[in-house]
Amino acid sequence: MNELLRWALDLERMAPGDPGVVFRFDRPLPAYLWAGAAALALLAAWRSYWRLGGSALGRGALATVRAALLMTLAALLAGPSLVHRQERVQRDWAVFLLDRSESLTIPDAPASHGRRVSRDQQLRAALAQARKQLQDLSRDREVVWLGFDAGAYPLSSPLSLAAEAKGSARSRQDGKDTGSSAESEEEAVALPPPRGKRTRLGAAIDQALALAAARPVAGLVLASDGRSLDEPSAATLRQLRRIGAPLFVLPLGSAEPLGDASLQEVHGPGAAFVRDVAPVQAVVERTGPAAQVGAVVRLIDQRTGLTLDEKRLPPAPDGQDRLDRVTLTTTPETAGQARWRVVVVPDRPDLLAENNAQDVSVRLVDRPIRLLYVDGYPRWEARYFKNMVLREPSITSTNLLLDPTRTYTQESDEPLDRLPSSPEEWRAFDVVALGDVEAGVFTEEMLEQIRDHVAQDGAGLLLMGGPVSMPNRWLRTPLADLLPFTPLEGEIRPHVEAVVAQPTKEAQRLGVLQLGDSPEQPWPAQLSDPSLGWTQLRYAQRIEPAALKPAATPLALAAPVLETGADASSATPLVISMRYGAGLVVYVATDEIWRWRYGRGETLPERFWLPILRLLARQALLRTGALAQLRASPTRLEVDQPVQLRVELFDQALIDLDLPRLRVRVKPVEGDDEDAVEVVLTPSGDGRSYTGQWIPLQGGEHEARVLDPALAAAQLTTTLRVQTPDDELRRPETDHALLAQLARETGGAVLSPEDLASIDTRLPNRRIRLVLEDRESLWDTPAALLAVLTLLTIEWVGRRVIRLA
Repeated sequence: MNELLRWALDLERMAPGDPGVVFRFDRPLPAYLWAGAAALALLAAWRSYWRLGGSALGRGALATVRAALLMTLAALLAGPSLVHRQERVQRDWAVFLLDRSESLTIPDAPASHGRRVSRDQQLRAALAQARKQLQDLSRDREVVWLGFDAGAYPLSSPLSLAAEAKGSARSRQDGKDTGSSAESEEEAVALPPPRGKRTRLGAAIDQALALAAARPVAGLVLASDGRSLDEPSAATLRQLRRIGAPLFVLPLGSAEPLGDASLQEVHGPGAAFVRDVAPVQAVVERTGPAAQVGAVVRLIDQRTGLTLDEKRLPPAPDGQDRLDRVTLTTTPETAGQARWRVVVVPDRPDLLAENNAQDVSVRLVDRPIRLLYVDGYPRWEARYFKNMVLREPSITSTNLLLDPTRTYTQESDEPLDRLPSSPEEWRAFDVVALGDVEAGVFTEEMLEQIRDHVAQDGAGLLLMGGPVSMPNRWLRTPLADLLPFTPLEGEIRPHVEAVVAQPTKEAQRLGVLQLGDSPEQPWPAQLSDPSLGWTQLRYAQRIEPAALKPAATPLALAAPVLETGADASSATPLVISMRYGAGLVVYVATDEIWRWRYGRGETLPERFWLPILRLLARQALLRTGALAQLRASPTRLEVDQPVQLRVELFDQALIDLDLPRLRVRVKPVEGDDEDAVEVVLTPSGDGRSYTGQWIPLQGGEHEARVLDPALAAAQLTTTLRVQTPDDELRRPETDHALLAQLARETGGAVLSPEDLASIDTRLPNRRIRLVLEDRESLWDTPAALLAVLTLLTIEWVGRRVIRLA
């Protein structure tokens, strides 16, 4: 019967009597119109038969049949249908955006027990406290959890049953009741650790809106410290207002910025001589309120815990962010591998303790500096310089006075019967000092060997200007490249006036020209006072600043002495340093340092010359006993910036291998093996060095290691510290004002951790009730046709019976 009924009504998807199936007209009429239509149908049928002949009963029956036919046609015109009606409620979305950047590790959030906790702990505690309410929220609304740093990404619910079970198990393991431990509650919040290196709040909100496009959004709940590289655009805020999605913000961290002092860079000498002044340079950055207070930078021996040196940083006078460069010095007494630590200690509690210290390793060697000093005649400077290095126990010197027309008696710790004539013989000296000597006493090949000794072996070269030969008669020799200047007028002329010396900041950074009795006063003020007479240098070469080569740096200036005093505005470079290949060149444009003996005896000249000699010798010391060296440049590495990796071979056996290439593996210290990259280094023209380029893709510490078996004995490794320009931790202060502004402009509110439990009552109702109808028409079915034909047939047969047809 059901199949017959389905066929008669032409039904495919429903049947009369099914749940939710109702009969309905597509064009429904009110009841009074149906009554009127029935009356009109009866009237029309009666009028069509009342004048005809035949029995009254037969004509009445036929009129009734015609009226039924007319009503059937009217019903078919009204569009009879079977309708299956369904109602569905589309739940609105509540989108939770949780900050997962590294700044959430900063412990500046207030806690109930008094001590501060990290921002991440504050977030976990707030979620744990509102666990039940948030779980109830997910029953009535579609709750979407997103984490974000540089962009948004989906998270599984941090309040899932699995996370809750984990917290309960931990609580039972600790012997406590479930929920009794705040730490267990926080642990039961399943969130990935905050490791994002940068935060883009605007991009994260845009991605959240794209995810919820065309869906009813009740609102966004944003938990963040507010620190971001971007802000939501005006178009994004307009879109939030247009769709009626307010932004509720949960500020994390301290509302009051605490500021931070951090060590950005630390550079040690790498190697130094025992009883040598070893300088360590540190770059200290103070941001926010940390710049308004002082700090102390200390150099600490990790083995003994003793403070080797310290410098005090005063508060910034304007209270603005400050970058200070500090040089700490120490004089080690024992040989070996020294491990020091540089620590910055602010005057008040710091925001991040992790960035307040960096380690530095220095190889200390207990042997004398090997010096070869060659001058042209026994001038005063030559005499006192020679006597100084002879009595200095930390220097083994060979001192020669060479003149083509005269012969002088040699006074040396280790006499020479001739000048070195091969690279091996030159390598016996850490420093070569050339005074006012004729270039002709050396052969062209010797000068080339000196140049290569500096460039390739890292030797130091001290050039001491004089009135006869240095530097003008050296301008067309192979050592001209090592002069840190190019004369503008073809030659260097002396100052007409006497001069006084004034050190530069670069000298303090390198730990030289520290002639004072205390670190607080590294340069005696009297040395720059021309009124004393003995402080004036009667001969000094005038080297214009424009004549300096790009790599040259002045360590001291010569200020001409006028009637009114020293003219600092006309000062010219007096002591100049310049890197040349692996070595260092220092040029001293006077031979009158001996005059300072009148003031303090040998103290001032020794404090002038000896640190310079040690600085020059330190370059060669880095290579002493080493087979090869792996270096990276620049020293300050940043993400996405090319870094040159360079391997220099010192051992002749390695050079003779003539390796076609070297492989260097660079891997993040905290990364996996799949994060490692391999860099191929190709040989340069001299055959002693190999270079290649690496582009870091992420910040943090990386280890570079040479993989080739031929260099296994050298154990070439180095640590590369890569900085992210927009690193989260460089500006760790919160920005709660931005969060409050976003909430205000979108009609939301600023929540406290306690308010998170009532978020359901704050979110507007954006649910959508959807009515779905499935319709099957009945006017064009076999049953409708059969009904019309049946009525027509009955009327036709009836008319035949009463003889009206």
